[in-house]
Amino acid sequence: MVNKLKIIFGISLALNLLLIGMTVGFFFKGCRRPPPHFPPPPELRGTLSPEHERLFSEAMRSLHEKNRDTADKIDATRREILQILTSPRFDATAYQAKTGQLHELHGQMQAQMAQVVMELASQLNAEERQSLAGLLEKGPPPPGGRGPRGGPPPREGPGPEGPPPPPEGRP
Repeated sequence: MVNKLKIIFGISLALNLLLIGMTVGFFFKGCRRPPPHFPPPPELRGTLSPEHERLFSEAMRSLHEKNRDTADKIDATRREILQILTSPRFDATAYQAKTGQLHELHGQMQAQMAQVVMELASQLNAEERQSLAGLLEKGPPPPGGRGPRGGPPPREGPGPEGPPPPPEGRP
């Protein structure tokens, strides 16, 4: 009887340790974020070779990593600007300094983008560079696929209530 209890206790202990190990492993695996994936936009997919699509993805991932700290600084600077604007007493000098800092940070991001595009373009053929230039001419998509200034996407045609009424005094 004592041997059976030792065996049952040993099996129970092993199963508990296995369950704890699986739970901890699942938790830590879930906490790690996979590296961001940057597939080429549809405008480039048809023109880039598979090798150059991989180069594009790596270049955009590199740009994302290089600009991560700058993007965090931009967010912090924007919050500081909003604090200045909403404070009871407006400090024009502080506002000017922070907006200058914000412009400088945006300039750093643009410089990083120019560097990455230069490195990528040096490895592409003329047709691929032409497609890349067309994409750059269009500019980045709006945030979250939204319309201008992050609002809802623009509607096509008149709204559900029809066109706006004509101004007073006009037919």
